[in-house]
Amino acid sequence: MRGIPAYLIVDVLTARWTLLTRLTDGEYQHRGSGVFGDQIEVPVADQTLTLDSSRFMRI
Repeated sequence: MRGIPAYLIVDVLTARWTLLTRLTDGEYQHRGSGVFGDQIEVPVADQTLTLDSSRFMRI
């Protein structure tokens, strides 16, 4: 974990993603997941970064 505030896991085999956020005491307090094609909203500092996962490629 290393203090990473937002951790995005992209599984190209299943075409799914998982976003872990709100790191507190070494544990992520929030988990979001979805399929390729979803918009992913990643909290960055006091803003939100939106990623378009339809651009991810499945193998």
